[in-house]
Amino acid sequence: MQESRKTPHLIPLVKWNEFHNWPNTAGLRYLIQKHHNSGLQEAIRRVGRKILIDEAKFFEWIDHQSVKEVSRGEISPAGTKLT
Repeated sequence: MQESRKTPHLIPLVKWNEFHNWPNTAGLRYLIQKHHNSGLQEAIRRVGRKILIDEAKFFEWIDHQSVKEVSRGEISPAGTKLT
């Protein structure tokens, strides 16, 4: 019996805003450039010059970033910034 694998939903970077309002394409490009060592690269697929975003992995990365901010005391668990 063959094991079924769930195919990731890959969204071309240039079409990201057709599926999601945030981040915009420029913001997403910034995240890709500046966060290459933070685990975000797991959500990025490059095929030639095309950049594809694995939707599920991107939002897992976002959730992980929120958890890190809470654990460092930068934001409260309710999501408000602490000064």
